[in-house]
Amino acid sequence: MAPPAPAFDPSPAAALPVGAGSADARGQDAADRRGPRDRRARPTRALSRYTFVGRRRGARRASEAGRQYVDRFRASELVLAAWIAGASAVDLALTLVHLRAGGSEANPLMAWLIGAGGLGLFCAVKLAMTTLGSLVLLVHARFPLARFGLVLGATVYAALMVWHAVVADGRGAL
Repeated sequence: MAPPAPAFDPSPAAALPVGAGSADARGQDAADRRGPRDRRARPTRALSRYTFVGRRRGARRASEAGRQYVDRFRASELVLAAWIAGASAVDLALTLVHLRAGGSEANPLMAWLIGAGGLGLFCAVKLAMTTLGSLVLLVHARFPLARFGLVLGATVYAALMVWHAVVADGRGAL
């Protein structure tokens, strides 16, 4: 006697070959099974040849969400990093105006740098530190501490812009 014919299964999973989209004996989906030489066994590098031009926009699996490096950043992350770098340049220009009007640098480290190396070194170090710092925060923007650093840096520079406006108003420059 011949075995009965299998019933027709209209589900999309039934059309897939064995192992594609189906769970194995351990309950793992075929897409999540990894071989012994899995390229994903190592963490993704922060910087690679694909940084800023690659395709990574976020995690592909729920287990990877929250702490990963990406190649494409969210608009908010780019805006915060650009604000920090741009506001730093504006802060530098306003600080130079303040110094020429007879004021002094409020940051003790930067005041020492002005005394030790002059305004040229002060400008170079200030722009380099803040620009590189904002880039490091941007590359790590999907990590909670770096995300906090981006928001904190942008907030501090916004407050600093208000401070410059207050100082300029006190001198009658506004």
